[in-house]
Amino acid sequence: MKNKYRSIEIITHARTKNNIIVGLIRSINGDLNHKECLFVSDLDGKLCVSMKKGKICQEYGNENIRNIIIVIKEIESWYLAGLNKEKSLRLKIKNLPKTDDISSADFDKIIPKKFDSRTDFLIEVIKLFSIDVARNKNKSFKYFSNKILN
Repeated sequence: MKNKYRSIEIITHARTKNNIIVGLIRSINGDLNHKECLFVSDLDGKLCVSMKKGKICQEYGNENIRNIIIVIKEIESWYLAGLNKEKSLRLKIKNLPKTDDISSADFDKIIPKKFDSRTDFLIEVIKLFSIDVARNKNKSFKYFSNKILN
């Protein structure tokens, strides 16, 4: 990924006003340096992938979004996917062979009491995260990483 992109900027669309997101997408699409925008979203409940993509296009402007990637289930499953047995033990959590079905609520139950907040736990997980391990433990992460690396 380092060879493909000079820089990566993550913008949390869930906490940003729609008009700001639309403006960002338009500016990225109009950039002469050919910036690329990947719009990543959770599946959110019982919607199918095509319905979720349609909802996003409707919300942010159909013509503006070129690359939409839907995470099956929830993004929290990706965090845990990147931990092997040794790293899980270091965090004092159960090692999960597959994380495809982990929900946000499941994730929150896994956080050890020693962490002051969810954010503290996420930071520690990221420090130990392995892309190769995550690819083997989570189908949607594998799909996502293959999509952005190719």
